[in-house]
Amino acid sequence: MANDVFRYAGEQMQLTATFESWFLSDGTYPPLHRGQIVNLAFQLQPEDLREVPAGDDVFEAIVDAHYRVRGTVLRAFASEHPPVAVVECRGFRFYVEASEVEGWHVGMIVEGEGRLGLDYYVWSESIVDRYTDAPDLFYPLRVTRIRRVSVPESFVSRSEHGLAAPTTVDLSEVAAEQIEEVETMERRTAQRPDAPASEALASYVPYFFMVDFDDDGVPRENIPRTFQ
Repeated sequence: MANDVFRYAGEQMQLTATFESWFLSDGTYPPLHRGQIVNLAFQLQPEDLREVPAGDDVFEAIVDAHYRVRGTVLRAFASEHPPVAVVECRGFRFYVEASEVEGWHVGMIVEGEGRLGLDYYVWSESIVDRYTDAPDLFYPLRVTRIRRVSVPESFVSRSEHGLAAPTTVDLSEVAAEQIEEVETMERRTAQRPDAPASEALASYVPYFFMVDFDDDGVPRENIPRTFQ
């Protein structure tokens, strides 16, 4: 489901974002389930962001978690490595962590595209703890859909001692049978508990999740942050 236009100012919010599998193994987030109320901050992983003249704000889903944006820089943390900036588009705030953020300033208008994902700790564990005046990026939302996406084997590099794979890929690169609708991120494994590590590694398929959210009927207050 692609959300054609982002709506928030007094209307329903609808978002789609990536959720990387290492969030679960590291304990960064608990396993999410459909219908769960969450409180999350988001980042935009930029593919093309540049300064532009003033114009109407844009926050528009191209497909899945890929968005077209135009908005205003609210805050820039130039001393971070890489630098971090907060951008607001149509009332929605997210952060960008990238080398191209260097030189951005408050009030600057930026435009481009990128993939929306959950904050992986930069905001929840670092910025908000060290900057008392950091903007509020947390949104109370409900999980409405979860897709578990297996990373195609063509993206995976295996060796005797391990494997390497991207944490996410575009769904256009993924076959339909590699995308599974699930109710929860919790998964029972068919792997024998006494299986040797080499067998477990050979059969392991890297994956990530694509998660849809909305705020229909979600209370605005007293929702604890989902980041652990």
